[in-house]
Amino acid sequence: MSTLNATDLENFTLDLDDREIYNDIRAECDITKILTIRPDATPEFFDRFETWVSAGDAMYVGESREVTYTAPEDHSEVRWLELVEHGGSPQTLYGWAQDECEELEGIWRYSTSLGTSLCFLPSRLAKISAEIVSRGDRSVIVELVNQSDYVCRAHFTIAYLALTPETRYIKLRSTNETRIKKYGRRVMNLKWPLGQHPNTMQSMVDAYCERYSEPTCKASMTLIGSNDTWLQHILTFAIDDRHTIVHPRLELNEDFFINSSDTSYRREGDNLLRGTFDLEQVRDMEDLTLFIIGTSLIGGTHVISS
Repeated sequence: MSTLNATDLENFTLDLDDREIYNDIRAECDITKILTIRPDATPEFFDRFETWVSAGDAMYVGESREVTYTAPEDHSEVRWLELVEHGGSPQTLYGWAQDECEELEGIWRYSTSLGTSLCFLPSRLAKISAEIVSRGDRSVIVELVNQSDYVCRAHFTIAYLALTPETRYIKLRSTNETRIKKYGRRVMNLKWPLGQHPNTMQSMVDAYCERYSEPTCKASMTLIGSNDTWLQHILTFAIDDRHTIVHPRLELNEDFFINSSDTSYRREGDNLLRGTFDLEQVRDMEDLTLFIIGTSLIGGTHVISS
Protein backbone atom coordinates (compact mmCIF):
# COMPACT_ATOMS: atom_id res chain seq x y z
CA MET A 1 0.00 0.00 0.00
CA SER A 2 1.34 3.40 -0.95
CA THR A 3 0.41 6.98 -0.10
CA LEU A 4 -0.29 9.32 -3.01
CA ASN A 5 -0.67 13.09 -2.89
CA ALA A 6 -3.52 14.01 -5.21
CA THR A 7 -1.82 17.28 -6.18
CA ASP A 8 1.08 15.29 -7.67
CA LEU A 9 -1.21 13.37 -10.02
CA GLU A 10 -1.92 14.41 -13.58
CA ASN A 11 -5.63 14.24 -12.88
CA PHE A 12 -7.79 13.48 -9.82
CA THR A 13 -11.59 13.61 -9.43
CA LEU A 14 -13.66 12.87 -6.35
CA ASP A 15 -17.42 12.19 -6.24
CA LEU A 16 -19.80 11.31 -3.43
CA ASP A 17 -21.69 8.24 -4.61
CA ASP A 18 -25.16 7.84 -3.08
CA ARG A 19 -26.21 4.93 -5.27
CA GLU A 20 -25.01 2.41 -2.70
CA ILE A 21 -26.91 3.78 0.31
CA TYR A 22 -29.03 1.10 1.98
CA ASN A 23 -30.62 1.68 5.37
CA ASP A 24 -33.34 -0.99 5.41
CA ILE A 25 -31.80 -4.46 5.05
CA ARG A 26 -34.12 -7.45 4.73
CA ALA A 27 -33.45 -11.17 4.44
CA GLU A 28 -35.12 -14.54 4.81
CA CYS A 29 -33.66 -17.53 6.60
CA ASP A 30 -34.70 -21.10 5.89
CA ILE A 31 -35.51 -22.90 9.13
CA THR A 32 -36.29 -26.36 7.75
CA LYS A 33 -32.97 -27.95 8.70
CA ILE A 34 -32.03 -25.96 11.77
CA LEU A 35 -35.06 -26.08 14.05
CA THR A 36 -37.04 -28.92 15.56
CA ILE A 37 -40.36 -28.76 17.30
CA ARG A 38 -39.62 -29.00 20.99
CA PRO A 39 -42.17 -28.58 23.79
CA ASP A 40 -40.95 -25.01 24.23
CA ALA A 41 -40.82 -24.21 20.49
CA THR A 42 -42.28 -20.94 19.27
CA PRO A 43 -45.47 -22.00 17.45
CA GLU A 44 -45.36 -19.27 14.77
CA PHE A 45 -42.19 -20.82 13.34
CA PHE A 46 -44.10 -23.91 12.26
CA ASP A 47 -47.19 -24.91 10.29
CA ARG A 48 -50.31 -25.41 12.41
CA PHE A 49 -52.85 -28.00 11.31
CA GLU A 50 -56.38 -28.71 12.54
CA THR A 51 -57.79 -32.07 11.52
CA TRP A 52 -61.38 -33.28 11.81
CA VAL A 53 -61.63 -36.96 12.81
CA SER A 54 -64.74 -39.13 12.93
CA ALA A 55 -65.21 -41.93 15.46
CA GLY A 56 -66.62 -44.15 12.73
CA ASP A 57 -69.74 -46.16 13.61
CA ALA A 58 -72.33 -44.77 15.99
CA MET A 59 -71.64 -45.13 19.71
CA TYR A 60 -74.18 -46.66 22.07
CA VAL A 61 -75.29 -44.96 25.28
CA GLY A 62 -72.45 -45.09 27.80
CA GLU A 63 -70.00 -46.54 25.29
CA SER A 64 -66.36 -45.41 25.34
CA ARG A 65 -64.06 -45.68 22.35
CA GLU A 66 -60.43 -44.90 21.63
CA VAL A 67 -59.77 -43.34 18.23
CA THR A 68 -56.26 -43.18 16.78
CA TYR A 69 -55.26 -40.49 14.30
CA THR A 70 -51.93 -40.63 12.43
CA ALA A 71 -50.44 -37.58 10.76
CA PRO A 72 -49.82 -37.74 6.99
CA GLU A 73 -46.46 -39.11 5.87
CA ASP A 74 -45.29 -35.75 4.53
CA HIS A 75 -45.62 -34.18 8.01
CA SER A 76 -42.57 -34.57 10.21
CA GLU A 77 -41.56 -33.36 13.68
CA VAL A 78 -45.20 -33.63 14.76
CA ARG A 79 -46.13 -31.99 18.05
CA TRP A 80 -49.72 -32.61 19.18
CA LEU A 81 -51.36 -29.57 20.74
CA GLU A 82 -54.94 -29.82 21.95
CA LEU A 83 -58.50 -30.80 21.10
CA VAL A 84 -59.91 -27.77 19.34
CA GLU A 85 -63.49 -29.05 19.60
CA HIS A 86 -65.45 -32.23 19.92
CA GLY A 87 -69.08 -33.24 19.69
CA GLY A 88 -71.58 -35.48 18.03
CA SER A 89 -75.05 -35.86 16.62
CA PRO A 90 -77.79 -38.31 17.73
CA GLN A 91 -78.50 -41.18 15.43
CA THR A 92 -81.67 -40.85 13.32
CA LEU A 93 -84.60 -42.41 15.19
CA TYR A 94 -87.09 -44.60 13.34
CA GLY A 95 -90.79 -45.08 14.18
CA TRP A 96 -91.15 -42.12 16.52
CA ALA A 97 -94.38 -40.24 16.84
CA GLN A 98 -94.33 -36.70 15.50
CA ASP A 99 -95.24 -35.07 18.82
CA GLU A 100 -92.50 -36.98 20.68
CA CYS A 101 -89.94 -35.87 18.11
CA GLU A 102 -91.01 -32.23 18.05
CA GLU A 103 -91.13 -32.10 21.86
CA LEU A 104 -87.34 -32.58 21.75
CA GLU A 105 -87.14 -29.94 19.00
CA GLY A 106 -86.33 -32.59 16.45
CA ILE A 107 -87.29 -32.71 12.80
CA TRP A 108 -89.93 -35.34 11.96
CA ARG A 109 -90.99 -36.70 8.60
CA TYR A 110 -92.47 -39.88 7.17
CA SER A 111 -90.44 -41.85 4.63
CA THR A 112 -92.63 -43.66 2.12
CA SER A 113 -89.63 -45.52 0.71
CA LEU A 114 -88.73 -46.90 4.16
CA GLY A 115 -92.31 -47.20 5.30
CA THR A 116 -91.60 -45.58 8.66
CA SER A 117 -91.25 -42.20 10.35
CA LEU A 118 -87.88 -40.52 10.86
CA CYS A 119 -86.85 -38.23 13.72
CA PHE A 120 -83.68 -36.10 13.47
CA LEU A 121 -82.75 -34.91 16.96
CA PRO A 122 -80.74 -31.68 17.50
CA SER A 123 -77.00 -31.95 18.11
CA ARG A 124 -77.33 -30.37 21.57
CA LEU A 125 -78.73 -33.67 22.87
CA ALA A 126 -75.45 -35.42 22.09
CA LYS A 127 -73.13 -35.26 25.10
CA ILE A 128 -69.72 -36.52 24.10
CA SER A 129 -66.62 -36.23 26.27
CA ALA A 130 -63.19 -36.36 24.68
CA GLU A 131 -59.69 -36.62 26.13
CA ILE A 132 -56.23 -37.14 24.67
CA VAL A 133 -54.86 -40.24 26.36
CA SER A 134 -51.67 -40.74 24.35
CA ARG A 135 -49.36 -38.62 22.19
CA GLY A 136 -46.83 -40.38 19.95
CA ASP A 137 -44.25 -39.23 17.44
CA ARG A 138 -46.72 -39.48 14.58
CA SER A 139 -50.06 -40.54 16.07
CA VAL A 140 -52.41 -39.52 18.85
CA ILE A 141 -55.11 -41.47 20.72
CA VAL A 142 -58.31 -39.74 21.81
CA GLU A 143 -60.86 -41.39 24.13
CA LEU A 144 -64.50 -40.58 23.39
CA VAL A 145 -67.40 -41.37 25.75
CA ASN A 146 -71.08 -41.14 24.84
CA GLN A 147 -72.65 -39.59 27.96
CA SER A 148 -75.99 -38.80 26.35
CA ASP A 149 -79.25 -40.76 26.38
CA TYR A 150 -79.12 -41.52 22.67
CA VAL A 151 -77.01 -43.47 20.23
CA CYS A 152 -74.65 -40.87 18.72
CA ARG A 153 -72.07 -40.37 16.06
CA ALA A 154 -69.01 -38.67 17.57
CA HIS A 155 -66.18 -36.61 16.15
CA PHE A 156 -63.37 -34.34 17.27
CA THR A 157 -60.94 -31.77 15.82
CA ILE A 158 -57.32 -31.87 16.96
CA ALA A 159 -54.54 -29.35 16.38
CA TYR A 160 -50.87 -30.11 15.88
CA LEU A 161 -47.64 -28.51 14.65
CA ALA A 162 -45.56 -30.11 11.93
CA LEU A 163 -42.78 -29.47 9.47
CA THR A 164 -43.83 -30.01 5.86
CA PRO A 165 -41.71 -30.38 2.72
CA GLU A 166 -42.40 -26.79 1.69
CA THR A 167 -39.63 -24.32 2.54
CA ARG A 168 -40.39 -22.02 5.45
CA TYR A 169 -38.54 -18.84 6.21
CA ILE A 170 -37.93 -16.50 9.11
CA LYS A 171 -37.94 -12.90 7.97
CA LEU A 172 -35.06 -10.82 9.33
CA ARG A 173 -34.56 -7.08 9.16
CA SER A 174 -32.24 -4.28 10.26
CA THR A 175 -32.91 -0.57 9.83
CA ASN A 176 -31.16 2.72 10.57
CA GLU A 177 -33.94 5.19 11.30
CA THR A 178 -31.55 8.16 11.46
CA ARG A 179 -30.25 7.46 7.94
CA ILE A 180 -33.77 6.78 6.67
CA LYS A 181 -34.79 10.30 7.73
CA LYS A 182 -31.61 11.70 6.17
CA TYR A 183 -31.57 9.91 2.81
CA GLY A 184 -35.01 8.33 2.51
CA ARG A 185 -35.69 4.61 2.75
CA ARG A 186 -33.26 2.50 0.72
CA VAL A 187 -34.10 -1.23 0.78
CA MET A 188 -31.68 -4.11 0.17
CA ASN A 189 -33.01 -7.67 -0.03
CA LEU A 190 -30.38 -10.27 0.79
CA LYS A 191 -30.43 -13.85 -0.47
CA TRP A 192 -28.39 -16.47 1.35
CA PRO A 193 -27.85 -20.24 1.09
CA LEU A 194 -30.39 -22.38 2.87
CA GLY A 195 -29.64 -23.61 6.36
CA GLN A 196 -28.15 -20.45 7.87
CA HIS A 197 -28.89 -20.03 11.57
CA PRO A 198 -31.21 -17.07 12.37
CA ASN A 199 -28.66 -15.54 14.76
CA THR A 200 -25.96 -15.66 12.09
CA MET A 201 -28.31 -14.20 9.53
CA GLN A 202 -29.29 -11.36 11.85
CA SER A 203 -25.63 -10.52 12.41
CA MET A 204 -25.10 -10.34 8.66
CA VAL A 205 -28.15 -8.13 8.17
CA ASP A 206 -26.95 -5.79 10.93
CA ALA A 207 -23.47 -5.67 9.38
CA TYR A 208 -24.84 -4.74 5.97
CA CYS A 209 -26.99 -2.02 7.51
CA GLU A 210 -23.92 -0.57 9.23
CA ARG A 211 -21.81 -0.83 6.09
CA TYR A 212 -24.16 0.80 3.59
CA SER A 213 -26.07 3.35 5.68
CA GLU A 214 -23.71 6.18 4.62
CA PRO A 215 -22.61 7.10 1.08
CA THR A 216 -19.07 6.35 -0.03
CA CYS A 217 -16.60 8.33 -2.12
CA LYS A 218 -15.69 7.29 -5.65
CA ALA A 219 -12.56 8.73 -7.25
CA SER A 220 -10.49 8.55 -10.38
CA MET A 221 -6.77 9.28 -10.70
CA THR A 222 -4.43 9.45 -13.65
CA LEU A 223 -0.73 8.85 -13.15
CA ILE A 224 1.89 9.94 -15.69
CA GLY A 225 5.11 7.96 -16.03
CA SER A 226 7.48 10.90 -15.81
CA ASN A 227 10.00 9.00 -13.69
CA ASP A 228 10.81 5.48 -12.54
CA THR A 229 8.64 5.76 -9.40
CA TRP A 230 5.51 6.72 -11.31
CA LEU A 231 6.21 4.13 -14.00
CA GLN A 232 6.52 1.48 -11.28
CA HIS A 233 3.15 2.55 -9.85
CA ILE A 234 1.42 2.39 -13.23
CA LEU A 235 2.83 -1.04 -14.03
CA THR A 236 2.24 -2.65 -10.62
CA PHE A 237 -1.04 -1.14 -9.37
CA ALA A 238 -3.74 -3.84 -9.59
CA ILE A 239 -7.44 -4.16 -8.93
CA ASP A 240 -8.25 -4.51 -5.20
CA ASP A 241 -4.97 -2.84 -4.24
CA ARG A 242 -5.42 -0.44 -1.38
CA HIS A 243 -3.78 3.01 -1.32
CA THR A 244 -4.02 6.15 0.77
CA ILE A 245 -4.97 9.31 -1.09
CA VAL A 246 -4.06 12.66 0.46
CA HIS A 247 -5.48 15.98 -0.77
CA PRO A 248 -4.65 18.90 1.57
CA ARG A 249 -7.14 21.36 0.10
CA LEU A 250 -9.99 18.87 0.37
CA GLU A 251 -8.79 17.77 3.81
CA LEU A 252 -8.76 14.27 2.36
CA ASN A 253 -6.68 11.50 3.90
CA GLU A 254 -8.51 8.25 3.18
CA ASP A 255 -7.83 4.72 2.00
CA PHE A 256 -9.20 3.63 -1.37
CA PHE A 257 -9.50 0.34 -3.26
CA ILE A 258 -8.69 0.18 -6.97
CA ASN A 259 -11.79 -0.96 -8.87
CA SER A 260 -10.49 -0.71 -12.45
CA SER A 261 -7.40 0.29 -14.35
CA ASP A 262 -6.55 1.46 -17.85
CA THR A 263 -3.05 2.16 -19.16
CA SER A 264 -2.22 3.92 -22.40
CA TYR A 265 0.94 5.08 -24.14
CA ARG A 266 0.85 8.48 -25.74
CA ARG A 267 2.88 8.30 -28.93
CA GLU A 268 2.48 11.98 -29.60
CA GLY A 269 3.67 14.86 -27.45
CA ASP A 270 5.58 13.73 -24.36
CA ASN A 271 5.58 9.99 -25.29
CA LEU A 272 4.83 8.98 -21.70
CA LEU A 273 2.88 6.05 -20.32
CA ARG A 274 -0.30 6.95 -18.42
CA GLY A 275 -2.47 4.93 -16.11
CA THR A 276 -6.02 5.79 -15.09
CA PHE A 277 -7.47 4.04 -12.03
CA ASP A 278 -11.01 4.13 -10.64
CA LEU A 279 -11.12 4.10 -6.84
CA GLU A 280 -13.64 3.36 -4.11
CA GLN A 281 -13.23 4.57 -0.55
CA VAL A 282 -12.71 1.92 2.12
CA ARG A 283 -15.65 1.94 4.52
CA ASP A 284 -14.99 1.91 8.25
CA MET A 285 -16.09 -1.70 8.71
CA GLU A 286 -13.92 -2.81 5.77
CA ASP A 287 -10.79 -1.62 7.51
CA LEU A 288 -8.27 -4.31 8.38
CA THR A 289 -5.18 -4.74 10.46
CA LEU A 290 -2.22 -6.83 9.37
CA PHE A 291 0.01 -8.38 12.02
CA ILE A 292 2.46 -11.24 12.40
CA ILE A 293 1.89 -14.03 14.88
CA GLY A 294 5.07 -15.49 16.31
CA THR A 295 5.39 -19.25 16.61
CA SER A 296 5.52 -18.90 20.40
CA LEU A 297 1.87 -17.85 20.32
CA ILE A 298 0.70 -20.98 18.53
CA GLY A 299 0.46 -24.11 20.62
CA GLY A 300 2.43 -22.51 23.43
CA THR A 301 1.52 -20.73 26.61
CA HIS A 302 -0.31 -18.06 24.64
CA VAL A 303 -3.46 -19.67 23.31
CA ILE A 304 -5.40 -18.11 20.45
CA SER A 305 -9.07 -18.73 21.15
CA SER A 306 -11.54 -19.22 18.35
